[in-house]
Amino acid sequence: MKKPNFCRYLVLAILGGCVMPASNVTISPHAELSTIKTVAVWKFRDGGSVANSGDIATTAVEGAFMEKGFRSVSYSKIRDVLSIEIGYREGMSLDAGMLTPKVLSRIGEEAGVDAIILGSVSDAWCNMSYLPPCWIECSFRMIDIRLGETIVTANVSDEGYSLQSAAAKMANNAVNKLR
Repeated sequence: MKKPNFCRYLVLAILGGCVMPASNVTISPHAELSTIKTVAVWKFRDGGSVANSGDIATTAVEGAFMEKGFRSVSYSKIRDVLSIEIGYREGMSLDAGMLTPKVLSRIGEEAGVDAIILGSVSDAWCNMSYLPPCWIECSFRMIDIRLGETIVTANVSDEGYSLQSAAAKMANNAVNKLR
């Protein structure tokens, strides 16, 4: 009878413990989160080695906000306003600097949004040598449409048995800190 290779298990346990989920969420002391009822989650930028990691993160964050009772507005409504206001074309990057008070006001009027969330995936990977095998790390900010100010910033990460499950855990951990 062959004995289990203790060193192999020890190495896996040590390596598996090197990457720890984190949830660093900062809420502005001036934020009035109780006034935020409807959000728009802009498509997160891809990052890491998994294709479409940005779409996976976007869906997870949007779902976490809806689970917490926020209404969510379709990406296409915001995209249409941005195409008129700033000449946005599909595939362009959008950063907070493009969201002038005028643009934010139009988004609020046209889409009925109280806040917009912009984010990106910093890292995403799946490696079957690890347990759990998948990892995602994101950063995002919530901008109050009325004030034009960033009211929440987050740097969050988590692991799971699929990238979707890791993203869902990551998003829920972040959004749970808001309400």
